[in-house]
Amino acid sequence: MFKTKWFWVLFAWLLVLIVPTLTASAHQPILERDRALNENEQFELGVYPLKDPTTASLAVYGRLSSPTEVDNYSFTVSKSGTIPMQLLVPVRFSNQAFEPELFVLKPGIPSQGISNLPVEIPPEYQAQKLSSPRPWQVFFEPFSFERLYRVAEAKIEVNAGETYYLMVYSPNHCQGDYTLGVGSVENFSDITLIDTMKSVAQMKLGLVDAQDIPWMDINGLFLFWFGITVSLIALICTTIRNYMLWIGFCLALLGAVILYRATGTNGVATFQLFLAIIVLGCNTAISRAPRKPDSLTSGHLFTKIIAIVAWIVIALLLIWYVLISR
Repeated sequence: MFKTKWFWVLFAWLLVLIVPTLTASAHQPILERDRALNENEQFELGVYPLKDPTTASLAVYGRLSSPTEVDNYSFTVSKSGTIPMQLLVPVRFSNQAFEPELFVLKPGIPSQGISNLPVEIPPEYQAQKLSSPRPWQVFFEPFSFERLYRVAEAKIEVNAGETYYLMVYSPNHCQGDYTLGVGSVENFSDITLIDTMKSVAQMKLGLVDAQDIPWMDINGLFLFWFGITVSLIALICTTIRNYMLWIGFCLALLGAVILYRATGTNGVATFQLFLAIIVLGCNTAISRAPRKPDSLTSGHLFTKIIAIVAWIVIALLLIWYVLISR
């Protein structure tokens, strides 16, 4: 029975990792690397080369990490024809004000009078803006479990041997995540399942654009939350309550020191400190009181309830700090 449970747990985790790799449009996942430009910088210095989208469709997962960032991509096609393109934005709270624009730079096309591009493009190229009618359509992508805005969508004519550029930037100078879909040919011959799973996992965790990971804050938050959890369990137990409570309290204290290392007791940390003192006081009162052979007295029960509520409020304040105050 035990082995069977672990089999299904492992099977569920494999589904979580593998299913998103089988996207509805079967694009090869590509993560944007740190080649972004800022406005008014030289165009050629920040171009990320893509594979030929006429031989394999691509899904580029990128992020505009600064208000003036411009992401540029290039590809050279080996076949003439028409390829679809789309710019998608995940439906997330952090992307509420994010309204990126997508431009394709092609040689020899009639000028559309676009003169307000953030960077100077090669003289032989003209810019064509791709867009979708407002309000943007929101759709659910069942294989990657994502709700997405369709910000821009179009099909462009390409000629064999020519190089094309794609430009993504935010005119309202907001930051956010996006997915750039190029092509429609399903071809995974030059990419392994392991590479695909790795890319999808990085995309799901938001590890694009070579961003710095705040490991200190992550460790502090984990220790803080783990300590709260251990302490709450200790308040319910009766045999090893003191040991677990002190272990949990020390872990939470260590996590708080790491998490609040820059701000000290500013903000919610002050309330959490007072509540932690209340919890320790309640535990001391319970542990020093005469032991009863049967159940807890009403006074012991009331004291335990106060301690549990205090720890729950500490946990809620931690969530408030992460989502609001930080």
